[in-house]
Amino acid sequence: MKRAATLSSFCLTLLLPLLAAAQPSQPLAGPDGWRPPGTRTRTAAEEKRFGTGPDELQPRIGRPGGFQELTLGQAEALLRELRAELPEARSVESLKPGLEDYRAVNGRIDAAVARSGGGLTSEVIGRVHGLEVKAVHVSGGSSNLGPDGKPKPRILLLGGVHSGTEKAGFESVTRTVERLAGDPAMRAMFDITVIPLVNPTALVLGTRENAKGVDINRTFTPEKLTPESRVLYEWAQRQRSRGKLFDVLLDMHTAGDPGRNGFFLIRGQADGGLGARMMQALPKAALLDAKGAPGEARVGPYMLYGVGLTEIESIRHTTMDLLARQGTPYVYVFEAPTRASPKVQVDLSVRFIESALNNARVHGKFTRAPRERVRERAAEVDPARLEPFRRADGTLDMKRLVRSKVLPEVGGLAHFGLALFLKELAVVTATGDRTRIEEFFDGLMTTDFYKHYGLFVAGARLGEVAYGRYLSRYVKPRFVNGVLKTNLALAAGMALPMIVEGNFEGKAFAISFASLGISSALVQGGVRTIRWVTTLSKARNAGLLARFGPAAGRLARVGGWFYTVGELAVVLYLAEKIETEVNERLAEREARQAVADANLDLAQTLADPNASEEAIQEALDRNHEAWIGYRDYLFRPLLIEEAKMAARVGKAAREAKLQSDEREAILARAAKLPSLRKNLERRYGSLEGYADRRAEEQAAELQEREA
Repeated sequence: MKRAATLSSFCLTLLLPLLAAAQPSQPLAGPDGWRPPGTRTRTAAEEKRFGTGPDELQPRIGRPGGFQELTLGQAEALLRELRAELPEARSVESLKPGLEDYRAVNGRIDAAVARSGGGLTSEVIGRVHGLEVKAVHVSGGSSNLGPDGKPKPRILLLGGVHSGTEKAGFESVTRTVERLAGDPAMRAMFDITVIPLVNPTALVLGTRENAKGVDINRTFTPEKLTPESRVLYEWAQRQRSRGKLFDVLLDMHTAGDPGRNGFFLIRGQADGGLGARMMQALPKAALLDAKGAPGEARVGPYMLYGVGLTEIESIRHTTMDLLARQGTPYVYVFEAPTRASPKVQVDLSVRFIESALNNARVHGKFTRAPRERVRERAAEVDPARLEPFRRADGTLDMKRLVRSKVLPEVGGLAHFGLALFLKELAVVTATGDRTRIEEFFDGLMTTDFYKHYGLFVAGARLGEVAYGRYLSRYVKPRFVNGVLKTNLALAAGMALPMIVEGNFEGKAFAISFASLGISSALVQGGVRTIRWVTTLSKARNAGLLARFGPAAGRLARVGGWFYTVGELAVVLYLAEKIETEVNERLAEREARQAVADANLDLAQTLADPNASEEAIQEALDRNHEAWIGYRDYLFRPLLIEEAKMAARVGKAAREAKLQSDEREAILARAAKLPSLRKNLERRYGSLEGYADRRAEEQAAELQEREA
C-alpha cells in the first residue's frame, strides 16, 4: 500500500528537511512494508501537523527483502512452547502475523550483527515462553574514552515493552541497531546496549499486555515480576553485580491516549535540562501541546517535555524506576503519538535517539560515583513496602523481610543500605528488648550490609552451637541474659565490650560506631549521601542535642552524626576510649603503612576524572584488603576470647542437652513401669513435678559451674 508523502501548510517546509535527515543509512523496508490493522480519519489539524497519508495507526514492522511468511504448520510448530500461556480463544491463524513480526525483528538484528564486522555482538539474555529476548552490545574499542577524549556514555536503549500495539517503539530501536552496524565512527563514541524486544509475548498476541493481561511496565519490582519483566529485571541485576552501571536509559514507546497528540519525553528524575536538549531536534509543531492534555501538568514526579507541559504521574515499578534505583542518573521514556502516520512516528523516534546519544555525550555529567553512593541509591525502599513486615512494636521481622525479596538483591544477597540501617537501628534500640536487638543483627548477617560497612564480623560460631536452644530451659534468666548479651555483642561485630552512653531519658540515646562493628571510614562516605543525617557539630549549633543534657558538648567534640526517626533522636559516634585502645594495639608499622597506602591509592583514583569504573572498583578492593589485614592483626585477642567463650557456651549447651535427654528418658521409663510412676507421683505430685524438680537441681549445678 502506497502512502502519500505530502504535508500541508507551514508544517510542509518545517518537517520535510528533518524527516529526510532522520532516515537511517541503510533502511531495510520502504513504505510498502507497513500493514495497517485499520484506519481512522484524522482531523484537519492533525493532517496539518502530521501529513495526509494513509492513517495506519499501529503499523506492522518493515519486512526485509525476501522475507518468507510462515505457513500455518510452521506457525503451530513455533507456538508449541507458547500455547499453555496464551488465551485458548486465540487461533494459530490469528497469532501467525505476530510470530512473523517476531521472526522479522530477530532476523534483522542477526543480519545487522553479521555485517558489523565485529562492531556489534548479541546474546540471548532470557526466554519468555520459548521466545528469545536478545541484547545487542555496541563496541567501539576497549577504551573508556571516545575520539574526542570524553568518557563514553553508557546507554541502555529499550524497545518493545508494549510491542503488540506500540510498534514504532521497537522499529525505531531496530533501525538504530542497523544504523550502528554500518557506522564505526558512531560506535566509537558510545558504549551502548540495545534490547529491541523486551516483551515478545505482546508482539505475538498483538496486545499491549502480556498473555495474562498484565501491563509489564508496572511490574519491575520483585513481588510483581511477570515472565517478561523478570528477564530484564534479573539481567539488570546481573549487570550491576558486575559493576556495569548505565548512564542513560532510553525506553521507546508510542501513546494513543486522548489528548496525547504530539511527541513528548518523560524523565524519571531531575536531569539538569538534558532531556530538553534532546527534544530540540524535533520540530516544535510536532510536540505535545499542553492544551491537548488537560490536567496532566499537575501531579507526580516525572516530566513531560512538550509545549508548556510540566509534571505528570508516577514512574513506580517501570523501567525508569528499575534503572534509577540502580544509580542511572538519566532515565527517559520517549512517546510518539499514534495519531501521526507510522512513517512520522518512526522517523522522528529515530531522530530523537540520535539526538539523545549526542546530547548525552556532550552535555551529560557522569561522575562515576564511588560504590557507596550507588549502593545507597539502589537500597532505597518504599516505606509502604516494609509495613507488612513490622511487628506491633514497630520492629522489622528480618527473616520474613529477607525471604520476601522486597529488598533489592546484589550478588545473591539482600541489599540493606546504610540509610535503612540507621532508621531501623533507632527503632529496635528504642524497644530495649535484647531479643529484638539480637534478631535485628542476626538478620543483618543474611544481607550484604557488613560486606560493605562492617569493620569485622565475629561471633558466628556462637550461632552454630548445636544445642544452644536447650539452655533456656535449664538455667536461670540471669545466666541466659549473660549468654545472650555476649552473643549479641559478638554477633553484632563488637570490637570491645558494648559502650552505650547517654541518660536514656525520654527517647534519646547514643550508640558507638565501633560497638556495632561498623567502619567509621566507610560510613563517612555513606552518610554524606543521606540528607536527614547531619554532623554533630551542626546538630549542636542548631540546638538538636539539648535532650542529651551536659553530655551534648562532649559528644560533639568526639565527632559523629546525628539523626531523628519519628520522636527518636540518635547520636552515632566513634568512642574515644575505643579509638585509644585501637591505636595502642596497632604496633606493626607494616599494617599502618598498608592502610595508609590503600587510602591514598583510593583517593587518587577517585580524584582522577578519567578513571574507569573497573579502576575504581579495583582501588576499593585493595582498600578493603588492607583493612582486612589491619583488622586481623588488631583483633587477634578478641578472636581468642571469642573462641574461649564459644567453647564455654558449647560445653554448657552439651550438658544441657544431656540433662534434657535424661529428663525425657525418666519420663518414658516411668510411663512403662507402674510402680516407679506411682512412687514418683506420691513423692512429687506428678511425673512432671519430678521432672521439674530434677531440672531445677541440674540448672543450679550448671549455673554454679558457670558463675
